[in-house]
Amino acid sequence: PPETGDESEVNTLLRKMHAQNAQFINIFQTMDSSIKTMNRSIQQMRSILETNNIEIKDEIMSSTPSLPPIDPGTIVEKLKEDEAGVAQALHGLMNENSVHNSLGEVVLSIGIDGYATFISDNGKALDLPEGFELPTCELSEAWKYWFLGFQDYKYQSNENEQEELAPIRPVREMKLSTLPPSLKKKFKDGWRPALQCLSSYVEHMVNIPTSSMNDNILNESLNAAMTVLLDKAPALFEGKNERSKGWKVSTWSRKIREQQLSNKQVEMRRQSMEVEALEDAAVL
Repeated sequence: PPETGDESEVNTLLRKMHAQNAQFINIFQTMDSSIKTMNRSIQQMRSILETNNIEIKDEIMSSTPSLPPIDPGTIVEKLKEDEAGVAQALHGLMNENSVHNSLGEVVLSIGIDGYATFISDNGKALDLPEGFELPTCELSEAWKYWFLGFQDYKYQSNENEQEELAPIRPVREMKLSTLPPSLKKKFKDGWRPALQCLSSYVEHMVNIPTSSMNDNILNESLNAAMTVLLDKAPALFEGKNERSKGWKVSTWSRKIREQQLSNKQVEMRRQSMEVEALEDAAVL
């Protein structure tokens, strides 16, 4: 018998549903096949890496000359033989690389890397002395300190003593745990967000020795980083942000943090929409 209008409509809907189901089955089968292929590739890569590691280890072991066993007792005896000489050498090293206050306490020590370590009142080693101020400056100046540090910084341990040259390491090497409490917030919120973001766009800079960096290298690297930022976040340079060239490093840090937060929110919304679309498809 011929179909009624309602039956025809239902059958048409069922056919569409079957067709959609068939499409989803094909998609999931394709995805499953791709995942299996990826897993096989990963297993092959692991096998190759393990083989190479074994070969490299064997080659290193075979090329390393065998050393005689070390006898701690012999070392102790040798040190005792020249105990006075060892003590004199250590004392000279401490006097040469340390600055003491009027009580004889070490307040400044220059490491083998040439940078200063400052000792706080409670005996904690710091990268910056207590009372130091990170300057409120433009991005280009902060960029220089990020990579070069404060090379010409001088430290005075007592009012009546002569100032000592105490080069401060590049700011990019500093951690919150090695900063005085008064500087942690400015470093974390006002300096690090902008400089860490921009320096990630010019990763080759970490391979350039500090002694080889000059104004040209610093300016070119900053320009290159800003070009990448312009491509990734053009909104930072448009509209009310057109005068961004004169922003201080703290303003750049705030703007970049806001942009990063906005990007995360957009990504979360996109992922949420994808999940909802998959859930709706599964219901059909």
